[in-house]
Amino acid sequence: MSQRIEDIARIALDELAVKSKKRIYQTDFQCWKADLVGLRTYEKMQEIGDTALFGDITRTAIKSANGTAKSFEMSAMIAWVASVFPEGEAISIISAPSVPQIQKVVFAYLKSHFGLAAARGNALPGWINESLEWKFRGSGGDQYLAFGRKPPEQDAVSVFQGVRSQFGKTYVFYDEAGGMSRPLFTASEAVMTGADARFVGIGNPDNTGTYFQEIWTDPKLKDAWNRFTISAFDLPTLTGEVVYPDDPDMEERMRASLTNREWVEHKQRIWGETDARYLSKVLGEFPGDGDTAFFGQLTDRCGA
Repeated sequence: MSQRIEDIARIALDELAVKSKKRIYQTDFQCWKADLVGLRTYEKMQEIGDTALFGDITRTAIKSANGTAKSFEMSAMIAWVASVFPEGEAISIISAPSVPQIQKVVFAYLKSHFGLAAARGNALPGWINESLEWKFRGSGGDQYLAFGRKPPEQDAVSVFQGVRSQFGKTYVFYDEAGGMSRPLFTASEAVMTGADARFVGIGNPDNTGTYFQEIWTDPKLKDAWNRFTISAFDLPTLTGEVVYPDDPDMEERMRASLTNREWVEHKQRIWGETDARYLSKVLGEFPGDGDTAFFGQLTDRCGA
């Protein structure tokens, strides 16, 4: 009998420890990522992740150069949402300009994070299927932790309408947000009615005349958004920042995945630093108002 009591007490303590850890992770994304998935990130991306998930302003837009690990990091945020709150409290809605972008980029990374956590003995809740869904088995049947959708432009608002957390924790994530239409941004607002709802949109500033660009140019939106820009010059491959000082293999893998100095110097030579392509792909900046030779306007898609 005493052994059974000891076993019950040990299980209770283990459960208490897990709950305690979860409470810590609910306010520390970087700690969660390092402990459960074994990943870290560079300083600029740490600032973005912490602000997007915990900042006073609940909408965050990030315009980014190429090869900054932006989709990878956003998928880590989605995995965090799915795993740190009691199952059923939070839901993530994921979208992008195309279904392949959601499937082959965001959900591919989600599966990677899911597998990395499991390999470290940190099983994340539920399962990820091939229909762009992350689910768990609830008392009333299968329920969503996250799902990906690319609704038709004319149905954007109605497709998302009504899909929200009953606890207020509705998270909306847009990958390649620079190519998202105005109706899709409206659709995100339609579900962000809860007190703890948040929006994160990240993408290359390739297109002018978009709502994504207006976030940086419209004075009315200034106080409603956290706005970040990631330049290639913010990356460890150009700054020399060391992210994994205790793990040279992981440091090498991370650096291999990021834009490197040789690529940047090549674009400086062949494009020039005032070229629209250099502004977008290297500096993470929108092209000038008069530069439409490479970047078109999306006014029709944005409903302007």
